[in-house]
Amino acid sequence: MGQTRTFEIMYPGSFTASDGRKISFSARDLNEMAETYSPSRQVAPLTIGHPADNKPDLGPVLSVFVYKERLHVTADFAAPLFSSIQKGLYKNRSASFYHPDSPGNPTPGKWYLRHVGFLGAAAPAVKGLSPLNFASVNPSAPVDFASEATPVNFFDTNTCDTRQTFSVRAPDGAVKRAFFWRGEVLYLPD
Repeated sequence: MGQTRTFEIMYPGSFTASDGRKISFSARDLNEMAETYSPSRQVAPLTIGHPADNKPDLGPVLSVFVYKERLHVTADFAAPLFSSIQKGLYKNRSASFYHPDSPGNPTPGKWYLRHVGFLGAAAPAVKGLSPLNFASVNPSAPVDFASEATPVNFFDTNTCDTRQTFSVRAPDGAVKRAFFWRGEVLYLPD
C-alpha cells in the first residue's frame, strides 16, 4: 500500500467520547484490546475524522500492542494520507472502538479497535500522545554505531534499546518479542 509506521493511540485514563459519554480504560483493558485485535477477524482502517461508515479507508491497521502502558498500532498508510501527515495537515489522531455491547463488534463483550481517524484542526479527546514523526529519512546523513546495549537516539525523538522488549502480534498472527527502532517495531529473532 504505502508506508508502514507505528504510533500510539491510547493510554489508561478517563476520556469523553464525541457523543459526551465518559469512558475509562484501564491498563488491563488496553492489554485485552491488543490481544483481541486481529486483521483476519476485522481490519480497522485509517480514516479522516470519525466517519460512521469507516470510509475512506486510507490503509489498514496491521497490529495492536501495548508498550509502556500505552496502546500502539502498526499501520500501512495510503500515499495521500502519509503525504498529508508529512505536510502537517493532520497532526492528531483519534481511535474509535467498538463498545463491548456494540452491534457489529467482532468480539462481543470486549473492546475492539474500529478505526484510527486523523484530525486536522479538531482536538483529540486523548491528549498527550507522542507526536507523529513521519519525516523522511535522509539516506546520506551520517551513520553512528553503538553497542547493542546502548540506547541510540535518532533525530532526538526515536530510541532503540533492545533491552526493552515487548510482546506483539505480528501481521502473520504469531506472537513475537519486539522493540522500537526509529519509530518502527522490529521483531527479535526466534
